[in-house]
Amino acid sequence: MKKDGTPIILLSFTRTILLADLLLAILIELICFFLNLRTFTAYGTVLTWVGNALIIFACITGIGGFASRAQDATAFSRSGAGNMFENLQRISDARSSNLGCFLHLFFAGLLLMGIGYFVETIPFLF
Repeated sequence: MKKDGTPIILLSFTRTILLADLLLAILIELICFFLNLRTFTAYGTVLTWVGNALIIFACITGIGGFASRAQDATAFSRSGAGNMFENLQRISDARSSNLGCFLHLFFAGLLLMGIGYFVETIPFLF
């Protein structure tokens, strides 16, 4: 098995979140354009709402059931080292476990909310 270092895993995690947010922001911009919401404030508000919805969806996904908890326990036991950070890296890499999906959706929602708040303040900056 290939050993990945912490910076590579963090870079991969960050890259997937940024790519997902970029695609969501473009899709939201197209929807706003066709709904005739063409101001920065409207676009920022919609981005904030979608970010909130994504965080709520992440929390609902994070609740999970027994099968997802069993997947997490299997990921913990595979490392064998007992190192908590290494176990969390394995779960984050899996992206199919409950915690990995929750982390990706949660941070994507937080970033969308941040972008939304920034876009809302653009008219006030200039």
